Amino acid sequence: MSCLGFPQRPACWILILSSLLLISVAATAQMSLSVSNVALGSVQVGSSVIMPVAVTNTGKQTVTISQATVSGTGFNFAGPNLPITVAPQQSTSLSVSFAPQTAGSVTGSLNVSYWASWGGNNTAHSSSVTVALSGTGYSITAATSPGYLTAPSSMNLGSVTVGSSQTQALTVSNSGGSSLTISGATANGTGFSVSGLTFPYTLPAGGSASLSVTFAPSTTGTDNATLSLSSNASDPSVGVSLTGSGTTSSGTLGVTPGSMSFSSVTIGTTKTQSGSTPSLCPGMRARPPQSRDTTCIGEP
Repeated sequence: MSCLGFPQRPACWILILSSLLLISVAATAQMSLSVSNVALGSVQVGSSVIMPVAVTNTGKQTVTISQATVSGTGFNFAGPNLPITVAPQQSTSLSVSFAPQTAGSVTGSLNVSYWASWGGNNTAHSSSVTVALSGTGYSITAATSPGYLTAPSSMNLGSVTVGSSQTQALTVSNSGGSSLTISGATANGTGFSVSGLTFPYTLPAGGSASLSVTFAPSTTGTDNATLSLSSNASDPSVGVSLTGSGTTSSGTLGVTPGSMSFSSVTIGTTKTQSGSTPSLCPGMRARPPQSRDTTCIGEP
């Protein structure tokens, strides 16, 4: 049946539509891009993430991707530079960035325009494909930030006589937005110990607590150690450098009065004044002064 001169016949319209459909199917078989929807996940407000988008040429012709357009607040096309070509049954990647401006779910789209040439006179044919983009922005506030344990980086317990001890307070704080639990505190050096808290110890957000650090040297000289604090904070291990010196005690000789005045003395004569020194052996008898030996002897 000929439709020449009678295009209004229903049968003619069916033939025309069928022809257009066959042409469209043929074009689709020649060139086609496959792109999947993209979920960029949760991203903190103020930061960004870049995600590759796989693009596959499922047609029979080499296609040229000429343009990529992104819509939606916070979404942007991140590369590569276009145009690029993709051989049949091969894939490439386009990148999309997501930088949320506010907290909450965001949607958008990626439209990819492409073309290919085939047929008589190597005719150019163009098409496009659109896929959905999604992401979620979130904000970290003081109420949602994790616990963060802080402590002084070092502590000097000074000079301590061997056989005695000295204790200082060490303050630890939680500068995060959530409570944290300190599971233990240990000092790994000789002569140092820590006390004052029962573990596990819960430290609320913004709170502080004091540990007692004790230095009891057993020998003379400088001692060093590290105090290690373990917790479930975002910084799970915190170290404090400890130092101290062990010394020995020694007596100090003094004379009373501290000064003497002999006034005027006639040439050829002498004048004497007396002074005293504290006992070097309290409650005990010392050797005679002329011996210059201050060793205490005997009992009182």
